[in-house]
Amino acid sequence: MTWTMLAAAAPSDWWHNTPTPGPDIDDPARFLSPVTERLLQRAAKILATPPTTHTISPHLHGAISALVATSYGYDVEHRIDPDEITWAYTHGGALHIIEHPDGSVTFTKHHREDCPFITSRGAQECDEDCYFPHPADVEREPGR
Repeated sequence: MTWTMLAAAAPSDWWHNTPTPGPDIDDPARFLSPVTERLLQRAAKILATPPTTHTISPHLHGAISALVATSYGYDVEHRIDPDEITWAYTHGGALHIIEHPDGSVTFTKHHREDCPFITSRGAQECDEDCYFPHPADVEREPGR
């Protein structure tokens, strides 16, 4: 809900029914309380919501840099559009990022959530039961 909607949907058409401010109004809160209460509740919700930020380590940042550089080139600029992000979420497995003790990092969408490789954070081998259909095969299925 936006501030405009709150003001527009306020009870009793407050804009037209609220008297002009002046010294003869004994209780301005009587006129403005319905609007201000809703605005204050909305502001409290907005301010109470913590920001959803994720911080990555400098090492992981370096690994992402290496992934981009080895995939696209050392001096690349590559933009990923929202439809590509949606496509990635709906094809293959979830993205897993595993930092290994030797300093290497694995980025994978190949494994299912309960695969031994994922549950052991890369210490065990995949049990080879991880299979996600190729996107071209999924798109060719009847009814899609």
